[in-house]
Amino acid sequence: MSLGRYGKLFLMFIDMIATAVENSPLKVGEERLRAILGPRPSPSLPPGRREAYCYECATSHLGIAKVTLREALERFDRGGRDALGVVREKVWRAYEELLGAEDDLRAVSDRRIIELHNKVEDVRKWLYRSGALAEPTREAVAEALRRVSEVSEEVYRELEARKERFLELVRRLSSQPSQSSQPSQPSKAPS
Repeated sequence: MSLGRYGKLFLMFIDMIATAVENSPLKVGEERLRAILGPRPSPSLPPGRREAYCYECATSHLGIAKVTLREALERFDRGGRDALGVVREKVWRAYEELLGAEDDLRAVSDRRIIELHNKVEDVRKWLYRSGALAEPTREAVAEALRRVSEVSEEVYRELEARKERFLELVRRLSSQPSQSSQPSQPSKAPS
């Protein structure tokens, strides 16, 4: 079973978290974690998806939308039998992937995620309003690819920023001396 790049990255994070927890006697309060990582996703998500804040899935959907739109452009350039039908099908698939990314980003309610969700939604709505779903033109598909690439990079940068904040927390916790390793102060005998 191949995990792919994002699956391996996710497993690496889980391993890092487990290592940090095992090696750190310090307790981190829920409020502190929320300040660093953002709020918990909505409880309607399946438990396995809550920890990842659905970023992995959103970036996957956006990546598939980019590849599909790139293939649509290649099909325009190559031409051939039923080229327009194939392009239309690929544009619809990209549209559906944008819906998937929106759904994944809707699961988290912090301000930044709402902004990213709205940007993905704007791209999807533009794709619909442009008429590219019914009668795609090469220019419309190229513009859709540009817009999807832009928002995809922004979502990925946010994922990386959150990962870095988490790693910084782990580094700070690791560098703090353990409370149990500090010498205890001798108690004064009553006079």
